[in-house]
Amino acid sequence: MDFDRLVALSLNLEKQKKTRYNHYAFILRHNTILTIGMNRKRSHPKCNQTPYNTTGWNDLHAEMDAAIRLGRTNCKSLTIVVMRIRSNGKLGLSKPCPGCMHLIEQLGFKKVYYSAEQNFMELRKVGKKWLSLTAY
Repeated sequence: MDFDRLVALSLNLEKQKKTRYNHYAFILRHNTILTIGMNRKRSHPKCNQTPYNTTGWNDLHAEMDAAIRLGRTNCKSLTIVVMRIRSNGKLGLSKPCPGCMHLIEQLGFKKVYYSAEQNFMELRKVGKKWLSLTAY
């Protein structure tokens, strides 16, 4: 997994954005980016079809945005990488919220990664629980 390439792309996207939302979700097949989602200050009808919005906020999370853009209901061969770029340009914690984790489980992603303060973590399902392991 080429995390450095995804971070560089996120930093480039961050420069183009005019909002304070800085979470990105990349859906990949092998190392090819199929779609990119980002947090947005708007909602989508699909947000109400899953127990996605547990906070009561109407923001569209990067994971849901990427899934909507992809337009698939089966992601068993795909990887999702979620990251946050802080205002200083460094990685921040971007572990998917419970609603996004439900969406990720529903779609059946093969691999799930998220950014931490200085590295990337891999989420692995063991039984009914998800464990975080250092990936990079």
